[in-house]
Amino acid sequence: MELQFQRSDNRPSVDPLQFNNHSALGALWDLKTSSVVKPLNVPSTEVRSGALLSNGTMVSVGGDSGAGVVNAGNQAIRIFEPCLSPTGEDCTLFENLETHHLFERRWYASSIRIFDGSLMIVGGTHVTTPFYNVDPVNSFEFFPKKEGAPRPSPFLERSLPANLFPSVCVTNPIDGSAILLPLSPLDFVPEVLVCGGTATDTIDSERPSTQTPALTQCSWIKLTEEGIMAGWQVEQMLEGRTMPELLHLPNGQILITNGGSTGFAAIGSVADLGNFLIAGSSPNGSATMTGVKFPSEFRVETLDPPFMNAERPKLVSVPKKLAFGQKVSVPISIPRGLRTQDIKVSLMDLGFSTHAFHAGARLVFMDATISPGRDLLTFTTPPNGRIRIPMLQPD
Repeated sequence: MELQFQRSDNRPSVDPLQFNNHSALGALWDLKTSSVVKPLNVPSTEVRSGALLSNGTMVSVGGDSGAGVVNAGNQAIRIFEPCLSPTGEDCTLFENLETHHLFERRWYASSIRIFDGSLMIVGGTHVTTPFYNVDPVNSFEFFPKKEGAPRPSPFLERSLPANLFPSVCVTNPIDGSAILLPLSPLDFVPEVLVCGGTATDTIDSERPSTQTPALTQCSWIKLTEEGIMAGWQVEQMLEGRTMPELLHLPNGQILITNGGSTGFAAIGSVADLGNFLIAGSSPNGSATMTGVKFPSEFRVETLDPPFMNAERPKLVSVPKKLAFGQKVSVPISIPRGLRTQDIKVSLMDLGFSTHAFHAGARLVFMDATISPGRDLLTFTTPPNGRIRIPMLQPD
């Protein structure tokens, strides 16, 4: 199952999903039946952030003020623990603003699971602003809490007003997107890819226009001393895109989908089968179904990459726990005639998706070999928790 959040103006005539006569701001989605199994009632989740903790618990933080229409969510902490119920009856989203809340109100914060398995929550703004960070939160905090107050961040202060991830010309109001490229042994050198957005710096942030040209540009940089000295490397997409989704494929490629040519703020994610789930879109200020060229979109669709229909190796069994820097052998079943010279083994963290931004998304390759009998896969796990953030497999 997948947990989805949405924005709402609490208008039952427009919002198709209801919870106790109110518009539902979240739902559990069954990937097998392609249907909602349980609507959820939570404070306003628009432009929230989040991540998975090391124990598999999903934590969503911050959000919108609610504008008096729905309960404010900009200080909320929402906790969803793994569950096995196919109907969603035993699956609950815990939220209690009196006992669990952020130190500060955060709209458009960033978040990531760090090396000790906890969640670091960074920046944002105290109040809803048009596009620029005019009331910044120049601090970061953790969940679970590590101190009695947030930590100030001189870096966020120095980077104003462009430290809100949708706040410079390759992001809001004409958004581009960024992703950490796959990490590979031996050195696991980080590279960041940024695609789309716009190159203009003359946009009136209060009046973004559909006539502003979208960039075809994709730029990437290697985050080493030598790479930073070399600067950004540039290629071109086939078409300009604003708010494109950048998603890891298991083979290390990056899928670029959605964006200004087809909509606004659609959400994409990799599903457990290896295909892609794409849902929602609304270029309007609120949910609008009639009288506009591009109405709000509530449909959910899947995109199947070519490898979905190809024969693939299957892991017969895997250990429940792995240590860092460990050499592991597991039984494997390989279809007859399938080449194994180019086999790759990766660990994927799908991240927390919102507004074409995937907080914590990461793909790490491991050295791997196949036995002469083609029945045993041997691989070496990443060396530490900074390369592959620790994660437990729920029972």
